[in-house]
Parts: sequence; structure tokens; C-alpha cells
Amino acid sequence: MKGFRFFLIGFLLFSCGAPFSFRSACYERNKCSTIEGACFLRNDSFYRISTGASEYSNADLAAIVGSCIGLEKVCRKNCESGTIF
Repeated sequence: MKGFRFFLIGFLLFSCGAPFSFRSACYERNKCSTIEGACFLRNDSFYRISTGASEYSNADLAAIVGSCIGLEKVCRKNCESGTIF
């Protein structure tokens, strides 16, 4: 019974996203929660500098936003699968 408690505590700490788990460290290291916003800001500044325009056309806006959508989900999936990047 004592071994089961240790197994249960270990499972809860390392598999369920405890603050010190490997998965949480991966999320923090790769900034998964802010990766889409950072991507959009980087693309936005590049677009404004390269074109000199202050407004987007519909096609340009769709391309800028579309290139960043889903990055957070991919980042989290990589952390859950143990992919090192």
C-alpha cells in the first residue's frame, strides 16, 4: 500500500502538470502561451517596415494572422510528446 501512495503522488506530480513537472518546464521554456501573439507582432512589424503601409489589405491580414494560428497548440503538443526543440 505504501508503494501505491508513492506511485500515485509521482503520477500526479509528473504527469498532470504540476508546477515542477517536465511538461510545465517545457511550456515555460518555449513560451507556448504567448507564442501566437509574439509571432503576430513580429510579422506585423516586418510588414509595416517592408511596405511602409499603416493599414493591411484583407489578403495581407489573412496571411499574417494565418501564419501564426495554431502555434500554441503545436508547441503544447510537442511538449506533451516529449519532442525536444
